[in-house]
Amino acid sequence: MQCTDSTSRPHAIPLHCAALVQPGYLSRTRVRSSRIGTHHLLQAKDLSRDSGIAWSDVASFRPERNAELYQISRGDILLLARGRSHWAFLVAEDFVNTLASSVFYIIRPDTAVVRPAYLAWWLNLPETQAQINACSCGTGIGYINRQALGSLMVALPPTEV
Repeated sequence: MQCTDSTSRPHAIPLHCAALVQPGYLSRTRVRSSRIGTHHLLQAKDLSRDSGIAWSDVASFRPERNAELYQISRGDILLLARGRSHWAFLVAEDFVNTLASSVFYIIRPDTAVVRPAYLAWWLNLPETQAQINACSCGTGIGYINRQALGSLMVALPPTEV
């Protein structure tokens, strides 16, 4: 599907045209916290809808491969890709050497198309959550397919709004 340019603002566009959607960091082995770790790894247990990140529980480790791809920064949105709940968390500040684990999709909004706070809000709407849950597959622990997520139609307000 072709994405439109930001000058002709349609009412809705596929998520993959409004943001980069990429999986989080997948380790080949179990990540164990280490005092000599160079990076932090955010996992689902470290995030709460109410209180944000529980830094005391975040694991420190040494990544096995290119950490830059999974580094989170201000404006990114972490969407729980696995489990029963698929809520979105807006990263509101810059974190040093902090990666999102593979239980998340890292969504990097194109700020020329959509504001990160709006997109996080939209992803958490009950109607959007219902669409995301409908895309969930797998037995036991549900998983959201990245292509299905990227094809969700994002309702965009007029540019003036």
